[in-house]
Amino acid sequence: MLLFLFFGSRNVRRTLEEGEFHCPRCRAVRRYELVHAQPHGHVYFIPLFKLGQGQEYVRCQSCRTRFHPNVLRGDTDAAAAHASLASACAAALCSVVLADGNASEAEVSAVARELSAIGGARVDAEDVRPLLRQPGAGEVGQAESMLARVARSLRAEEREEIARAMLRASAADGDPSPAAAAVVRRLASVLEITPTHLRGIVAELAG
Repeated sequence: MLLFLFFGSRNVRRTLEEGEFHCPRCRAVRRYELVHAQPHGHVYFIPLFKLGQGQEYVRCQSCRTRFHPNVLRGDTDAAAAHASLASACAAALCSVVLADGNASEAEVSAVARELSAIGGARVDAEDVRPLLRQPGAGEVGQAESMLARVARSLRAEEREEIARAMLRASAADGDPSPAAAAVVRRLASVLEITPTHLRGIVAELAG
């Protein structure tokens, strides 16, 4: 009687921890898992003994990309930068929808949608209303200063997306008012978007 042995090696993986981090690929806050992978020798696919050194890696649960665990060590700075961007965008959007005084329900909902898209986490209208009531909400000068601090670290396409968000919010309940359009132009210039460039983005959204 012949006896066949099936042997080889395989990785045995176990999750060490889970949490949230700023994914370099998604460029947003995502869930992660820290995984330890240890090669094992197996017989009949049953792992019996370790082979060599295991390794650890961080895996984004959204894009599934693997990163060196060091990505978590720099996450404090990344999280702070992400929070600054979210705050600046919130200030800018509030300035746009408050340009005429009070924000309509359609504008509140639009701000929630745009902040959700920019930040990568769900923002509801109930989250936006307190922002609109804060002291200084709607002050364009404050929004300018906040945008200026984060603009230098943004790519051109990211600056354009913020401009699109402001334009969509300004048109949430119809054609943008002259006051709202003026605020969008003023804040777009902080993002190094010229009037000609901004008109191109308007045409793109209208198409």
